[in-house]
Order: sequence, then structure tokens, then C-alpha cells
Amino acid sequence: MKLFPPTTLAIALLSVNAMAAEDNAFQHEATVGYLTNSDEISDGILGVSYRYYASPVEQNSSPYALNGFLSQESNIGAIYSDFDVFDINTVGVDGTYVFDSNWFVGLNYQRTGIGIGIGNVDFNTYGIELGYYVNENTSLSAFFDDGTADNAEERYGLAIRRYLALDSTPGIDLSANWLHADSENYYILGAD
Repeated sequence: MKLFPPTTLAIALLSVNAMAAEDNAFQHEATVGYLTNSDEISDGILGVSYRYYASPVEQNSSPYALNGFLSQESNIGAIYSDFDVFDINTVGVDGTYVFDSNWFVGLNYQRTGIGIGIGNVDFNTYGIELGYYVNENTSLSAFFDDGTADNAEERYGLAIRRYLALDSTPGIDLSANWLHADSENYYILGAD
């Protein structure tokens, strides 16, 4: 069986985000997506997510995809994904509380179930992130993740994220991370 042949199709069934792009403030954000291939449409991955922000998020001064990060607002979210062909499903919740002092703390939890090939296996992952918003476009944070699977190893690291606004384009979302996992150090740079 080919999982994703060259004729892969990505189909977004519904994206409330696209309907919200009218420069109105929002507090709710929801997305539904389905990724599949043209050989077997029913063997796809379904993903659903929802996020609630404690205060309205303005969307008229930055790229829509970065509004949540740049708003620096407390929020809570939930995800669900299902990969039917391998009987893998994931349910998760996460939230971030932003203090008046620009410090923030984030927590996340996911439960994943796998039913094909290795028997029925369920495992949990959880994490915490502590950070600080240096200014309206930059965050610094430290994070720790662990899980209940037999081979799960704790992961921890540092992250910096900065949105660099430009005059000629919407701007660049920059990130740099140091991650320690499986007794190895990883350095990750990103620009979008």
C-alpha cells in the first residue's frame, strides 16, 4: 500500500479562519481538515481543532496566521485527529495563561490510541512551557515534555520567536529552538 503517492490531495473541508478574514476581532477559532490521496479517498487523516481566546483578538494589523501569537492573550484549545487506515486517533487540550507582567505559562496534554499492527496501545504526552513576551513581537520560553509510553523520553529546551514586520511584505515569522531529546541536542532555525 502506498501511503501518499505523488498524486496526494489536501482537501480542507471547512476553515472558519477563511470566513473570518474581514478585519473583525474574534475570540473563537475553528478548523477542520482532511488529508488524503487520490488512490483511496477514505484512507485519509481527519483533523479538527478549536481555540478560545479570553479577550478578542484583533486581526487588522498583522498576518491572519500570526494573530493568535501576536495578541498575547490567554487561550485554551482542543484537537482531535483520526488516521483511519492505521486506527490511530489523538485527542488533546492545551492552554496558555498570560500574566499582566508579560510572563506566560502553557500546559498541554494529548492521548493517542493505536489499534493496528501492535495491538491496542494508548499513551499520554504532556508538557509545560514558561515564557516571557519581550515586546509585542517577540517571545522567549523554556519547555518540558514527557509521556507515558514505554520508550518515551523527556524532552526539554529553549525557544525564541519573533515576528519581523516589513514594509514591502507582510513580514517574516522567525524562530530558533534548542531541543534536548534522546540524549542528543538539536538546533532548529525557522523562517516563514
